[in-house]
Amino acid sequence: MTIVIAVATAACSGSTAPGGRQAALEAAPPPVTSTAPVDAAPAATRGADERFACDADSECEIWSSCCAYCFENGTVVSLSKKFAAYGSLLTFTLYCPSCAEGGCTMSPPKRTAICKAGTCARRDTTIDPTGKVVSVEVDNDPAQLEPREEIELFATAMHHACLRVTTCNRTATAACDELILPQRSTCAAAKRCYEAIDQMKCPAAKTFDFGVLDAVSKLPDCEEAMRACVNPTPSTMVTP
Repeated sequence: MTIVIAVATAACSGSTAPGGRQAALEAAPPPVTSTAPVDAAPAATRGADERFACDADSECEIWSSCCAYCFENGTVVSLSKKFAAYGSLLTFTLYCPSCAEGGCTMSPPKRTAICKAGTCARRDTTIDPTGKVVSVEVDNDPAQLEPREEIELFATAMHHACLRVTTCNRTATAACDELILPQRSTCAAAKRCYEAIDQMKCPAAKTFDFGVLDAVSKLPDCEEAMRACVNPTPSTMVTP
């Protein structure tokens, strides 16, 4: 059984810098960095969080929420490529308009994933008002490394629904493992939603699909959880 999660990414075409500055930014060479290994020990033996452990820049990947550079609470994280599903959940957006449509007139930085001392980070390159290319290395913000409560609810409900399908059809549950997230929410309504999914009537579908998710969304306990447990943080526009 294969699970596919589609995540759309906006091009933010309304935020291109004037006067060819964006083209210059894309063409700017990266700062010279050392080619020496970041650590003599392999990433797996350093005791680092495996979500961010790395030995080379090529092992890291940047995930960004919709128009993240425009908002103070936008999510931008650099993760090991092994945890792509986790990155998509951290930055999941149901709908992402052009950034200009949302009122943003800033130019996005050129972001490059890097491995810094055995941990994935990123390099942001921008052009200042004088035309000078400026590059800074940015570590992951710990506050952005855990899913928002509504994402935890959505992902965990998907996991329980996936397990319900496999239980009903007596198939292997391993395909559901990529949906597992640490459960940190204390919302009682969410727990009732998960229990309702575990006990729901076996769906007609033989595979986990969006028809199953539609059935889950109509469960009264899950409808209540979406009202009671979701408390999104208001977005604050960044001032240029």
